[in-house]
Amino acid sequence: MILPGKPGWQLRRFSLSLMTGLLALCLLYASDQYLDQSSRRLRAAQASLLETQRQLDALRRLQQEALAARADLADLLAGAPRSTETDWRTPFRHLRDLPLILHHQLESSPPRTQHVDDGMTLQLRDLTLHLDLVHEGGLLAVAESLSVPAGARLLPRGCQVEKPPTIVHAAVQAHCQFRWITVTFNATPTP
Repeated sequence: MILPGKPGWQLRRFSLSLMTGLLALCLLYASDQYLDQSSRRLRAAQASLLETQRQLDALRRLQQEALAARADLADLLAGAPRSTETDWRTPFRHLRDLPLILHHQLESSPPRTQHVDDGMTLQLRDLTLHLDLVHEGGLLAVAESLSVPAGARLLPRGCQVEKPPTIVHAAVQAHCQFRWITVTFNATPTP
C-alpha cells in the first residue's frame, strides 16, 4: 500500500497531472482545429454570398434593361403602322446641311430579324456614325436634328469623342453607335 508522502504516490500524482495536461493540450488543439475549420467555412460562405450578390445585381441590371427594352417596344408599337418599310438612312440624310460637321460617314451592320410572336417581327440594325466636327457643339446639333419616322426607333448606344491627330480643320472626331429597330406586322399569323 502506498501512502501519501511516499515516492510512489508522488509519481502517480505527477502522472495524473501529466495526463490531465496532455488531455487539456489535446482539447485545446481540437478546439483550435474546429475554430480554424469553422473560420474557413465562414470565409467560403461569405465568398459564396458575395458571388450570389454579384449575380443578383447582374440579374437586376438585366431586368432593368429588359423593362427598358419593353418600354421601347411599346413606344415603337404605339406609333407603328401595320407595315413598316423605313429606310435606316433617313434620320441621317440632313447631316450634310449642318455647318458644324465637316465630314460624316454612316456604317451599318447587316439586319437581324427577331420574331416576337406570330404576328410581329422586329428588324434590328447596328449603326455607327463617324463625324469630323468643328467643335463639340456639333454633337448637340446632330442629336437635336435626328428625326425618326413612325414605326421605327433609333436607340443611342454610346459616343466616343477624340481629338484627331491628322485632320487639320476638325477640332474633334466622334464615333457614335445607334441601334435601328423597325417592326413589321404579318398580314396573317403563321399557324
